[in-house]
Amino acid sequence: MNARAKVRSLVEACLQAEGTIDYGDRHEPLAKHIDLNHPNLASLKQAHDRGAFNLSVKKVNDSWGQKRTTIEIGHNVPSHWQKDVHPLTGTVSHFDPNVAHRNSEGHIVPIDPHAMTSLPEKAEPGVIYRGMSHEEYHSALKSGHFGSYGGYNIGDAQKGLTYHSSDPRQAEGYAHSFAPWQQKATPSHPAVVVAIKDRHNYEVHPHFPTELGVRGEIPTSEIDHVYIGKPYHVKSGQIDVMSDSHTGKNVHEGSRFSSTANLIWHKEKPTV
Repeated sequence: MNARAKVRSLVEACLQAEGTIDYGDRHEPLAKHIDLNHPNLASLKQAHDRGAFNLSVKKVNDSWGQKRTTIEIGHNVPSHWQKDVHPLTGTVSHFDPNVAHRNSEGHIVPIDPHAMTSLPEKAEPGVIYRGMSHEEYHSALKSGHFGSYGGYNIGDAQKGLTYHSSDPRQAEGYAHSFAPWQQKATPSHPAVVVAIKDRHNYEVHPHFPTELGVRGEIPTSEIDHVYIGKPYHVKSGQIDVMSDSHTGKNVHEGSRFSSTANLIWHKEKPTV
């Protein structure tokens, strides 16, 4: 067999081996295809363990020695929510008809024109803010205090500091829009911004003056009020998990676009 024939034979073998299984609407369980304990899939495991997302396998493509498993990042929406298909783009989403509708411009928006879709632009007197996940907030209420785990703190100088902000919208970003995708707000796990009493016992970040580090644990009794960000409109995302077709090794996350959620914020007193 000459060189050209060998190349042709190899190409034909690859083409025969490649294929795509599209599960359509009958999405496959995640555990059937993915080892969530793999160290390179930490964010996916966090999302799964959190129980806030509906994760399922949409498609498996096996070609040219590489396997791509496409996972839908959906939301566990309440039964009364409505499915929506955008009339122009065909994009599928879900919304809460009790608080939102499609306006004349084709956008899903709150029914109440005065609904709080973002925190106040200016800080309220006497408080500073911390954005957090639903889980962190309820864990704090249970333990009676909250404090940073330090996962995003840098250097020894920031050890033991729990960062707050003098800017409510910056705290809002940390609670949802700037949060890692697996920690973003969902209908069952809303975003939270706590406003704690400003005791002026913080260390100002040397490069970001709105970021204020409070040393040690903060009692929940210091919370003055809370903003709860509940989604009213959500869209699914997806993430690819890549691996070697033959050995199953070289597992890693591939391309991803995150799910999205638009929020309405409510101001309330903490249930301490």
